[in-house]
Amino acid sequence: MNKHIIGVTGTDGKTSLSHLLAQSLTYLGRSVGIISSEGNGIYPHLKKNMYTTSPAHILFEYFHEFTKKNVDIIVIECSSQGLDQNRLNNIKFHESIVTNITNDHLDYHKTLTRYMMSKAKLLKMTSNKIYLNKACSSTKRIIKMFKTKAQVIYYGLDDRICFKTLNLQENIPTRYNLSLIKLVLKNMLFNESRIYEVFKKLKPIIGRNNYFVTEKNINFYVDYAHTSNSFQSLLEGVKNRHRGSAFNIIVVFGCGGDRDIAKRSLMGRIAEKYSSMIILTDDNPRNENPEKIINDISLGIEDQSKIIIISNRKEAIKKAITIAQKNDVIVLAGKGNEDDIIYDTNVIKHNDLKYLRSLLK
Repeated sequence: MNKHIIGVTGTDGKTSLSHLLAQSLTYLGRSVGIISSEGNGIYPHLKKNMYTTSPAHILFEYFHEFTKKNVDIIVIECSSQGLDQNRLNNIKFHESIVTNITNDHLDYHKTLTRYMMSKAKLLKMTSNKIYLNKACSSTKRIIKMFKTKAQVIYYGLDDRICFKTLNLQENIPTRYNLSLIKLVLKNMLFNESRIYEVFKKLKPIIGRNNYFVTEKNINFYVDYAHTSNSFQSLLEGVKNRHRGSAFNIIVVFGCGGDRDIAKRSLMGRIAEKYSSMIILTDDNPRNENPEKIINDISLGIEDQSKIIIISNRKEAIKKAITIAQKNDVIVLAGKGNEDDIIYDTNVIKHNDLKYLRSLLK
């Protein structure tokens, strides 16, 4: 298939980067197909998707549609499981991007090395340019796992994008994403002034760093952050944004069951460092005892007086709102735009964003 295909992988930020890149390219006049956890289709008209990276038969149905409708560029969010299970085999990627690699999905991959090797599969399939995060030691290691004729480009935060100068909404992308997207677009020969004009039009990605403020000046952030790295970045960013005023951060979060147990106490420590109050609640317990998961998180929190435990996520969100005072910040982390909470064979309908909006009405 003669299409320009870009693969995006990494532990954190795959979805945001994929959608911001697709959005930017669309504003630049390109027809863009996207495959991601937040929907598949021709941007921005996407269909809900139960996979991050769809199985091969679904992928090729979309490729057929993309060909029929003369799509110029395809952006694919590439999960480690999708790569490991060979769902993307035989796709020729022109460019690939690795956001970062930290411990995640080790319940599936067992070791960080095997996790990295699954990501390396994308880079082996890339013919033109490979973008690696120079601040991440794992992405520097990954390039040694195979030989490539593609150009390897190390990116970082050297080229900072000024939000105030561009009149950007700060809750849209991170500076990290914009700097990287600018680099990718420039290498695709787009004019820099046009790129900046596009950045002014960007809209938030649903469930990723979404920001609301009420008439009583209580601030809310809803984010998918569920790894220790993304969780810390989220809370650091929130604290920095509100620096200079008196406020408390109330964080509502849990951890998924049947997943990396080691991160739970670490996320507890991070929550304690940045928050005044921590409401521990259910995420996706799956086949684990929800109480055990919450206990694992609380082991990382020294000041137990900061903790409120409310397993029911809706009740936990309500409690945060009743506690909050003027200028306070409530952070709902871990679920983003997900529609369900999974308890063993039970699936409870719940969406943090939708529920919060219903309460704020």
